[in-house]
Amino acid sequence: MSDTAADYIELYFATPYTAGDLTLDLYAKNDSYKLTDQKTDSLITSLFGVGIDRDDETKFMGIKISNVVENGIWQGATRYTATIATSDGSNPMVALANSYDGTTADANIITANKLSSLKTDSLFLVSVGTGVFRRLENSFVSASTSETITSGSGEAFAIRSQLSLHTDGKYYKYHKTNYPNWKGTAGSATTGSGESFTLRKAGYRVAGYAGLTIGAPQYAENTGATTETGSATTKYIGNAFSATEIDLIGTAPTETQLSQVQVEDETSTAFGTISGERLDQFIVDSAKVVHITGAETVDGVKTFSDKPIIPAPTADLNPATKKYVDDLIAALPTPYGITILTGSATATIDLGKTVLEAGVCQSTHTDFATTSDNTGWSISISGTEVTITKVGTNSQSYTAIVKHAV
Repeated sequence: MSDTAADYIELYFATPYTAGDLTLDLYAKNDSYKLTDQKTDSLITSLFGVGIDRDDETKFMGIKISNVVENGIWQGATRYTATIATSDGSNPMVALANSYDGTTADANIITANKLSSLKTDSLFLVSVGTGVFRRLENSFVSASTSETITSGSGEAFAIRSQLSLHTDGKYYKYHKTNYPNWKGTAGSATTGSGESFTLRKAGYRVAGYAGLTIGAPQYAENTGATTETGSATTKYIGNAFSATEIDLIGTAPTETQLSQVQVEDETSTAFGTISGERLDQFIVDSAKVVHITGAETVDGVKTFSDKPIIPAPTADLNPATKKYVDDLIAALPTPYGITILTGSATATIDLGKTVLEAGVCQSTHTDFATTSDNTGWSISISGTEVTITKVGTNSQSYTAIVKHAV
């Protein structure tokens, strides 16, 4: 039956299904196909679905739906309540046979196919065309968001490692240079090369993390680990659905993805071609960014996490560099102090500061001498001290001027 493609949409369980439930609590991640609108307009007359276990895609169960209504919003997505159809024998029509004939006969219910439960966020793939369940199953297998890779490991890796498919056909922990072809997240661990494992692919919600920032982009890094910090060596893989879950996407949001562009400035000067993914970067209005050349006015307070390097100032309003200020200070003359001393007797005075020069004369004179004046006083300096000595029988007092360090 591979020649017939099923028309289906993807829903997810908002709350778990337990055997015996007569309704399903579902939500749609994407409202591009409004399920209730199609039902109301009689574009479809019956609904068939397959519930697939969130953590093990080999566990699935066919379900016939008799009615569906909207039930508000759940975490920003449209929520639905789907009523499970009842068989001729008043049994819920779950665990449908692969050969289901489209009727409500109890023979279509296979007890061995029944699941006891389906976890929250398990996929519910709903057929909205006329294909029978067998065709829906085949379609699901080809569109699965999780699969078992047989003998496909190229090395040992832990569960939730980010994996890339290498040219040798095996899977390795993601590495920007060595293994850049990211394909998904390991749903199970391996201990070496050539082992089978489960691969979670784009469209799958991976649980088991801790401390994630809800809604934040998630990246694979060179060790195969997961990080919320994008860089030149990381690969965008999806967004955090909760603090413990990541929705794998694998393709950067539209506004942050470039395949190949020619970069030009406002004068149409070409700077070359950029190829490949550009994560957390996108082309914006030239008037709304600061350029590396040209005069521009920037509004608001800008705080730098590192020290900016600027040229030496040449105009009044230019900022001064540290070197410019240091050079000005170094060019200033050495400062000094002046102290005036007076007295009438020989004395040695300690100024506490290095004496540079000193002169003395009688108080009635102005002809200061640096060693001995002509009228009875001499002066000498030593370190921080000044010694003034009376010569002869001079009876007049002295005035000394002392120049010293500050």
